This record gives sequence, C-alpha cells and structure tokens, in this order.
Amino acid sequence: MIVDVLKNPVFCYTVSFMLGLAMVVILAPICHGKECMVVRAPPIHEVRDSVYHIASKCYRFETVQMDCPAQGVIEAFENIKKVRL
Repeated sequence: MIVDVLKNPVFCYTVSFMLGLAMVVILAPICHGKECMVVRAPPIHEVRDSVYHIASKCYRFETVQMDCPAQGVIEAFENIKKVRL
C-alpha cells in the first residue's frame, strides 16, 4: 500500500513542489535593498598615509574626530571581530 502511494505521480509532484518551496524559503535573502548593504570605511592610517589619484588631480585626505550622527554612520574596518572556525 505504501509502495503504491510512493509510485503515484501526484505524490511525486507534491513532494517535489514542497522540497522546492522549502529550498526557496531557506535560500531567499531575509533583507531587501539597502538593508543588506554593510558600508565599511578603510582604516584611518590607510587614508591618512595615502595619496589618491582621481581624474587628473591627486588628493590626500585628513581625518577629523567628531560626534557620531544619528544616521549615515559608516563602520570602520578595524572594528571587525575575527572569528576562528
């Protein structure tokens, strides 16, 4: 009786559909748009000690310490915690 149910094409289509739906739910991204982006700035010493060539001019950036705004803050690379697996 169980073997007959397993050989039924409707059962195979139903199980295949359910497995496909489960894979989509598991693999689909949870965040959308800009929520998925994590913007990180380069380390301060890299910016301060480098000269950048943009178009036909060269630039050297300087850092200025300030209070953090409520929105639009960019995380620094140096704050990343390393995880050993």
